[in-house]
Amino acid sequence: MLPGMLAGLFPRDACTIDVAALAARARVRFLEDAVAAVDSGERTIRLVSGANLDFDVLSLDIGARMQDMPDGATNPGIIPVRPLTSALTRIQHAVAEIRAGTRDPELLVIGGGAAGVELAFAFRAALRDVPEANISLLQSASQVLPDVSRAAQQRALDLLEQYGIEVRRGLGRLEPDASGVRTAAGEIFRGQTILWATGAAPFSWLPTSGLVTTADGFLLTGRDLRCRGTDSVFAAGDTAQIDQFPMTPRSGVHAVRQGPVLNQNLRAAMRGRGRLQPYRPQKDFLRLLSTGDGRALAIYRGRTRHGKIWWQLKKQIDTRFLSQHRPPRVDSFTGPDPRMQEEMGDCGGCSAKVAPEILDQAIFKSTGNEPSDPTGREQGRVTITLADRDDAAIFTAAANRRVVVTTDAFPPFADDLALVAEIGAINAASDIYAMGATPRQALVLAGLPAQGTANDLAALQRGAQKAFAELGVEILGGHSVKVETPLIGFTVFGEIGDDPLTKGGAQPGDLLVLSKPLGTGILLAAARGGECPANWWASSIASMRQSNASAAEVFRQTGAHACTDISGFGLLGHALEMLAAGEVRARLDLAKLPALPGARELAAVGWSATGSEALQPYLEEVELEAKGVHAAGGIALLLDPQTSGGLLAAVPPEKAVGLIQADPIEGTDFQIIGEVLPASFQSPRVILDDGARA
Repeated sequence: MLPGMLAGLFPRDACTIDVAALAARARVRFLEDAVAAVDSGERTIRLVSGANLDFDVLSLDIGARMQDMPDGATNPGIIPVRPLTSALTRIQHAVAEIRAGTRDPELLVIGGGAAGVELAFAFRAALRDVPEANISLLQSASQVLPDVSRAAQQRALDLLEQYGIEVRRGLGRLEPDASGVRTAAGEIFRGQTILWATGAAPFSWLPTSGLVTTADGFLLTGRDLRCRGTDSVFAAGDTAQIDQFPMTPRSGVHAVRQGPVLNQNLRAAMRGRGRLQPYRPQKDFLRLLSTGDGRALAIYRGRTRHGKIWWQLKKQIDTRFLSQHRPPRVDSFTGPDPRMQEEMGDCGGCSAKVAPEILDQAIFKSTGNEPSDPTGREQGRVTITLADRDDAAIFTAAANRRVVVTTDAFPPFADDLALVAEIGAINAASDIYAMGATPRQALVLAGLPAQGTANDLAALQRGAQKAFAELGVEILGGHSVKVETPLIGFTVFGEIGDDPLTKGGAQPGDLLVLSKPLGTGILLAAARGGECPANWWASSIASMRQSNASAAEVFRQTGAHACTDISGFGLLGHALEMLAAGEVRARLDLAKLPALPGARELAAVGWSATGSEALQPYLEEVELEAKGVHAAGGIALLLDPQTSGGLLAAVPPEKAVGLIQADPIEGTDFQIIGEVLPASFQSPRVILDDGARA
């Protein structure tokens, strides 16, 4: 469907399958990574990220790379059509530049197979109103569409000529050149945009996998799609060739038809019983090639037709297939199924915090609201303790060096343990940044269930190392323990030179500034339920991966009177802690609460983190003046537990306004969300409005 989208016949989201959401709905663990090597004998997979996976049964359905794919460094205008996602973005960018007149309108399509022919037509359609655009199709072989009859090949050539596309055949091996493409005879075709759409080639690691391959490097399977020489590895689609049908062309038609057979045989292999079904490729099939103008060329058994009816048929077939595997559209989201939520359990991340009411009772019982080390407090060794309920403790070590220390832990919120540990480390360091300090060292706590593997532990360690290395934090050591569900935690030590930023200190008139948008808990819950589109998920991950180092530095430079990080108690809970510590009140503007993409939409259909219900008692300290949509959506954001959330600071008004008006600072997204009010015993701690008051 890529050519149809390029031609403007499909929107982008209609041509993709959100694999992460699909996996979530199927209760399948999803890892976004690429394979670097497979050892079929040891039954292990090494990923590009460095992770290792063990397997009992493996299905390799990885497609193929481009045949004769050049390095690309010779000419940056080369765009390989695989992988499709990156190709699509680059193609759309090139077309936009050509239409704007900032890019050479000479386009070269390399490869005369079905993909190359369709893309040449698509380029012509996308540039129909750019008369100076020249499109050339270059083919190494003597004919285009080598798998069809001579009559069908000629019909395709006639249509290409009719649409103003130059075709050059029999050019031999094509190589990139600084100004375009060079043929085997030395002829140069010039172009700034070169779409490489040659045939399929196997991935380079397949021959070293221990699996039987064909002479040209593809996996060799039997009719049951099981790789030859093994009982545990299957393969389908472009990456494989069935030994009894060596002439079967690599086509999406065969890959789709192999799906049901592969599904049944994988289930039989995992059960260890049951007869494996054979795949029988059809001798011929209907080929439908879009010509980019709402028509298509149909080829079947040597006969051809061209017209709108064939495009309608192609569109129906393609969209029906994708709709079977695509999660619901945003406008048809149904929200959480109670049975599904019970099966999924906690959302993980900071939403797994103990309920604040229970925590308050425990702290009071253990400290009586007094410092746990009164002698140390009196002697000046301990500056901030448990009784202060701040983001981190501060004590004075040798040589009057002040040390800031915090600890944090949570269960995974995603299948990728390295990602969980990376964000967990960033989240733990936020407590140090919220105090105006700099993190320096860390200890790691890793908990794995009995069935956990060394690979799982290595993934947690790898993620933590990645995050802390970027923050300049040294890992000193740690501890591992067997638990019922995985857990990752960190104790982080920091140092501070000046007076710390604390939760107390907010003054009437200060403006409340938030450094990150809200909604991670809502998005994580929806992702577990399969109703979080890939772009929304990517935005939430990017936000959680952003440390609060820059925001903390800005707040310190602007003279913030108080600061805290927003995590498991949500914005409202942590704001109430700050206001109580400063003995002040606040007015929050629900209309100004920044939200991550999709957070409001998902909250509107009922998605919420599992920890948000325990935060409802915070509303007892709130007076609601806002009405309608702002009230409903804003309260959901206020009570949303944030994993690796932003910082909330009380900033002098003139500095806060200047901060918002200044040029954006990388790693921050500042928003003024309210103001600090004087204390009043007759009034609630927080007033919520929507900015509509006089």
